[in-house]
Amino acid sequence: MPVQITQKGADHVDLVLAAQTYSRFNPTIKTESGANVVRALNIVDTPSPGVVLPEMPIPLTDSAKQTIARSLDDMRELEAMDLYVEDGIGEVEVEGARTPETVP
Repeated sequence: MPVQITQKGADHVDLVLAAQTYSRFNPTIKTESGANVVRALNIVDTPSPGVVLPEMPIPLTDSAKQTIARSLDDMRELEAMDLYVEDGIGEVEVEGARTPETVP
């Protein structure tokens, strides 16, 4: 059964699928008016050695590339936070974070 990705609503959201590997099937993507789908470097791994899925949008625009870069940076920050919270590794500074001193 293919992966199903569904987005509902008119509020803007960037749905970024970058460097994902799907087994056996191309994912089914259903979106409404608020979604901006950006897809790059994705593969379906069956049949071996895999099939590269087409990029979205075609051609991949500079704006789409910037969206991918921002989303990968967000993932890097989330992973750093996870390492800090779960394993006590590293230091984390969260922009705009509320500390006891800043809570009204």
